Amino acid sequence: MILIINTANKEYLEIALAEDSDSFDVKKIEGEYRQAEQLLPAIDNILKEKNKNISDISGVGVVSGPGGFTSLRIGVVTANTLGYALSISVVGITLDEFGSDKELVANILNKLNSAKVGNVVIPEYGREPNIS
Repeated sequence: MILIINTANKEYLEIALAEDSDSFDVKKIEGEYRQAEQLLPAIDNILKEKNKNISDISGVGVVSGPGGFTSLRIGVVTANTLGYALSISVVGITLDEFGSDKELVANILNKLNSAKVGNVVIPEYGREPNIS
């Protein structure tokens, strides 16, 4: 089972669990600038809804940009941390690499086929970070 994290939009976050490109469940959680406090509980909730444990995750995909500085960091750091803690592969995908949820899942699954455990994803902000 694959976990997909999308925090590229500062107004909401999306997470998905996917068995394959035809069998997936996407959850969209509203909350402008609240990804940090909502992401981990949302992952826990979707796992519980599917009667799965965190150890059932075999790979993680994360939307790596472009997007807001803080929102991207939250998603990418969470994905990289899960990959490290669970010794599973992590891959990134940019917003221009997919146009639908089905394409997102299919592209992540394709990238995970050749990914190595220990790889990390770097956020792609689309411009220089503006930290105020």
